[in-house]
Amino acid sequence: MATDMSAEVVKPRRFRLHGLHETALIFLVLLGIEWIAPGPAFLARISPHPFWIPVILVSVQYGRVSGLAAAALATALAGLAGWPAQTPQEDFYTYSLRIWREPALWIIGALLIGGLRSRQIRDRQALEASLQLAEVQRNALGGFCEALQAELGQFERAAATAPAGSIAAALEALHTLRCGSGSEAAERLPETLAAWLGEARWSLHLARDGTLHRIAAVPREGGCEVAGALALSRLYDVARRTPRTLSVFEERDAEILDGVGIFACAIQDRYRAGSLGLLVVEAVEPSRLSPALGLSIGLVADTLGAMFDQARAPARAPTEVPSGARELVALAVVDRARRGGRAPENAACAR
Repeated sequence: MATDMSAEVVKPRRFRLHGLHETALIFLVLLGIEWIAPGPAFLARISPHPFWIPVILVSVQYGRVSGLAAAALATALAGLAGWPAQTPQEDFYTYSLRIWREPALWIIGALLIGGLRSRQIRDRQALEASLQLAEVQRNALGGFCEALQAELGQFERAAATAPAGSIAAALEALHTLRCGSGSEAAERLPETLAAWLGEARWSLHLARDGTLHRIAAVPREGGCEVAGALALSRLYDVARRTPRTLSVFEERDAEILDGVGIFACAIQDRYRAGSLGLLVVEAVEPSRLSPALGLSIGLVADTLGAMFDQARAPARAPTEVPSGARELVALAVVDRARRGGRAPENAACAR
């Protein structure tokens, strides 16, 4: 639906004459009666004066400005038609008061009656203008919603058909990472995080001798080094004591993550009940940013912990892996997400 945000809203005109033709027609009829009727100043001898008719009608219909114009025209035409004759008992002032009383009352009546009508007209015009503006805004919002719906449909179709964005591809990447060795973490982790997070900036830090060492990052330069070792060490101390992913969506975590990243999760050591390192996500695509993203980061961190544990315990007898090992990995991941706990330690990995 086409919309035009620049649609001009008609503003009410405060000073505009209306009803000129109707006023002229009424005065012509009254003047015709004046000319046809016998005797001078026939209309002036009638009380109230017939010119009250156009003055009141125009004031009630069109407001103060048109009413004053009708009163002025009535005064001029009354003088043209002739005033009543002065009687011998009247002096100049008495006569002037008598002949100018009606014109003065016409003007006062136009001001009072027309003023009330003008206020009603202004209120109605303001309401019409607001309704017109609301109509333009409604059409614009409708157009934006339709455009957004079309873009959302395209995005959903693209996301549904993209292999890298599917659940199967994400589980496959997680399975591949789980089956690797500790030395392969820097090579396999970018593909896994890309499947779960899309285009993102992240860094992986392993703890050695009480100090964090960055072993992988996207991009390779920059990252959390900008924040400084002190802030990163403080974040690691909190993360390894917190059995969940730290997220900027949590008020208690936002201050700790400030200047470092938006998500952080410790890589737990299952055998020694300690921590192996820290996974920090610094930025993701706006379309993917949500509180639920912390769960995906937690799954990747648990898989990294399982991979490092497997590499550090080569003497353990391998567990028999039945056919359909990938299904078991997927079930373990889904169960981990459902229960909010850690994946089972005996989760099989297909070789």
